[in-house]
Amino acid sequence: MSRSTKLCLLFAALLTFLTAPALAQTSGSISGEVRDEKQAVVTNATVTVRNVKTNETRSTTTDGDGRYRFTGMPVGDYELTVESTGFAKYVQSGISLVLNQAATVAVSLKTAASRKS
Repeated sequence: MSRSTKLCLLFAALLTFLTAPALAQTSGSISGEVRDEKQAVVTNATVTVRNVKTNETRSTTTDGDGRYRFTGMPVGDYELTVESTGFAKYVQSGISLVLNQAATVAVSLKTAASRKS
């Protein structure tokens, strides 16, 4: 075998090993932004996603820009819940995450109803 043939085979093998993990991904991501009714960002809101089939949950908080992100999420159907002091609880179901999808879910929180004494 000539030297150039060996180098080509080595390159092909290396390329196969480097691209195989990318092709085998079975996940996606869910991200978005949380705002109030006046479109102001809501920071430190607790955002939870629940896989409807497995009941597995993950939680995070929104950053200073009201953003959240969940990466490496297995494909499937999800429910998203957002809670923050002074606001009504937000729940959205029917989020279907497919292979390599980057789902974006924008959330608008409503002010919690005030209680009268």
